[in-house]
Parts: sequence; C-alpha cells; structure tokens
Amino acid sequence: MATSSPRSIPLTPIQRRFFGFDLRNPHHFNQAVLLEAKVPLKRRLLEQAVDHLARHHEALRLRYLPHDGGWSQIDGGEEAVGGAFAFVDLTSDQRTPGDVFAALQGSLHLTRGPVYRVALVHRGPALSARLLVVVHHLVSDRLSLDLLLADLQTAYGCLARGLPPQLPPATAPFSAWAEHLAGRAAADDLQQELEFWRPPDDARAVSCGPPPEMPAGANQVDSAVTHTLKFGAEESAPFLELGDDRLRAVLLAAFGLACRETWGASSLVVDLRASTRPAAPPELALDRTLGWFTASFPLLLETADSGIGAAAFDTLFRRVAQRLRDLPNHGLGYGLLREMGGNGNFRKLLEGIPASRMSFNFIGHFRSPPPADAPIMPAPEPVGPTSCPDNERPYDLEVMAFALHGRLRCEWTYGRHRYRATTVEDLASRFRHHLALPAELPADRGTIP
Repeated sequence: MATSSPRSIPLTPIQRRFFGFDLRNPHHFNQAVLLEAKVPLKRRLLEQAVDHLARHHEALRLRYLPHDGGWSQIDGGEEAVGGAFAFVDLTSDQRTPGDVFAALQGSLHLTRGPVYRVALVHRGPALSARLLVVVHHLVSDRLSLDLLLADLQTAYGCLARGLPPQLPPATAPFSAWAEHLAGRAAADDLQQELEFWRPPDDARAVSCGPPPEMPAGANQVDSAVTHTLKFGAEESAPFLELGDDRLRAVLLAAFGLACRETWGASSLVVDLRASTRPAAPPELALDRTLGWFTASFPLLLETADSGIGAAAFDTLFRRVAQRLRDLPNHGLGYGLLREMGGNGNFRKLLEGIPASRMSFNFIGHFRSPPPADAPIMPAPEPVGPTSCPDNERPYDLEVMAFALHGRLRCEWTYGRHRYRATTVEDLASRFRHHLALPAELPADRGTIP
C-alpha cells in the first residue's frame, strides 16, 4: 500500500538508458490498450478502482524529478494517488475519438503525475463505451500492462458487488528490485562479466545498421512507417512449437542473413531486449510486480564464412544460439556496467562497442483473446500515438516479433525520410525466405537462456 511520504528509489539501468536518449518530450513514451465495454460501467466505481491500483502498486506512484545531473526517482506516496481517471463524453465533446485518444496519450507527466491514465469514453446511448488504459513505459513492461488490466477488472468487480477491492497479494515492490540492482552494480563479481561484453578487436568493421539512403533525413516518431510480415496459423505452428528462446535464435539467424544479402554486412551488431524478471534472486519475487523489467544489450552477429542457403542458416543459428546460451545473467550485466558501474575504465571500454542503429525485440506470446461474451473486449480502433510525434527515434530500424492468436508477426519500423519502402520490404522478404522449418534445425541445440 502507499507510503505516507515520498522516498527516493535508485534508477535502474533501462531507466537510465531511457533518460540518456534525451527525448524532446520524455513524458510521452507509453504503452496503451483500448478496450470495448460491452456492459455499462459506473464512473464513480471505476475511479475508485483506478485509485486503488495506485495504492496497491508502487510503480504507479513513481515520480521523476529533473536536476542538473539528470533525473531522480521517488515513490510519491499517498500524494501520488488520484487524478489518473478521466471521463470523456463524446456526445457533448466536439473532438473526434482519435483526437481524444491522442490527447489522453499526451496527458501523462513524469514529475507532476499521473504516470498512468484510465479513461472512460462515452460514445452515446446506442454505442458501447471505450476504455483507454495508458501507462508510461518507465513504470511498465508488457507483463505489467497485463497485470494492470487484470487488477483493474478485479477491483471494479469487487466494488460493483458492494465489496472492498481485493487484489491478489502483491509481490516485491519495484523499489526492492531497483535497490537490488544498485547493490549488484557495486559488487566486485560483476566485473567478471566484462570480458563477455568486450568489443571486437576491429570494431570499425562492424556494421551498425543499413546505410541510410537519405542520411540527412529526419528520424522522428511522426516519420516512422511500419511494414508488417504476417504468418498464417498453419505456417506459424512449427515455429511456435520451438518455444520462445529457441525461436528468438531462429529469427536472429534469419535476420543476420537477410542483412548480409541486403547490404553486405559480414559482421553486424544489433540491440536486443530481454526480460530481467528471471534474473531476480529467489527471495525477490516479481511475478505480480509492475515496472519496466527489461535489459538492453548489443549482440554481435557474425555472418561471414557461414556459407549459403540452408548451410548458412545452420551455421549462423548455432553461433547465435551459443551466444545466447553464454549470455550472463539474462544480459543484465551490460546495463549495470555501462549505466551504473563505478569504474570509469569499464564504461570507457564498453563505449567502444559500436552503437547499433537497429533493435530486435522478440516479445513472445500475447495472451489469448477473451471469450466472445466477455464484458470487456479489445476495441478495433487505434489507441492513438504512444510516443510524442516530435520525439527522436533512438534507432533507424526496429524489428519487433511476437505471436498473436497463434500467428507469428514481425513488424519492421523505419523512418520514411531515411529509407525507401522498397529497401525495408526487400530486407523483410529476405528475412522471411531464410526462416527455416524446425525440422531443418540442428537436433542438438542445448538450452538457450
């Protein structure tokens, strides 16, 4: 439950990395979902449920204070509870639903709060209402958003039955994780990971991304375009049977070969994202903790001397699988050393790793859709801009792969002022071509963390 007064919490490596991007509008960098309410929702009860979430989950009370040296993080305590609920009546509001959703997306504030928003949008007596849930990425990851939605429905359900909200017991607060990481950053044994992250001898020969066709072109959010590869259920099934870890290696191998064919990259570095929840010690349960539990780290893909065709895929798959197998502590150490390591020599060495202009994120399986008779369902309309249109994109090319409703999907996001659509579409097509069937993969693949 909420503390009575604010208290300081260390920033985690991924939070420090976020602030290092120096976005024009850091307050607008969200995760969001838009829902259709098939049954009437009571405003008063919904607002009570929303406030209860902030008392239950520390992450929803976090506030960020700018200062000369950067940013600091606090738990705002009871003062940070309230103000997250909004009601919009479109029958008397002249704005379009899209304009309303965009305004709500841009209504979060890291210092003043709130850092999350739940808005009930009334569309008229003959139309179902919309429920927009927005949460800043600094305090949320994909699992956190799922937990938030589930707890919101549980809390509202209790209140609708005349009962006080009863949520499942909370696991460790986000602050416990942040303090654990601060301790790990100061530990002597962390330095043992440095050899794993050491830059290649000839770092200048490593490709950091496809050469921009229009190098002077803007790379802001409002210039981003997404090309989507969709796989059918039958086509996806063999891949999804591999499991998330093995599938990640398969996708990265296909990606590396596609890059080699497209612009001749024999060695390239790509930024990966991975959940850090599995890296928590046994005494620090995070199953139901809201927060941004992510590690970001570079992965070197060596495509040279890998052959051609199926042999090339087999070779690169084995290399990637081995690299992921050797990955210490789920990649957490890279951020600890670079963002929080006390020894400046370590930071200087890690800064020698070429900064990738590409990110690759396989986020696994989205949860199954609710049954058709569920009172709340995903809505078909867009959620609005989750990031400020004026924000600079940190990468030239972002690839996000995931499984949705039993189907594999890969989204390729790029800046239209830096690349031609045909270039990215050709890269994605080559990626699809190189995806091997599971039967063609090596039988002995070991365990990939």
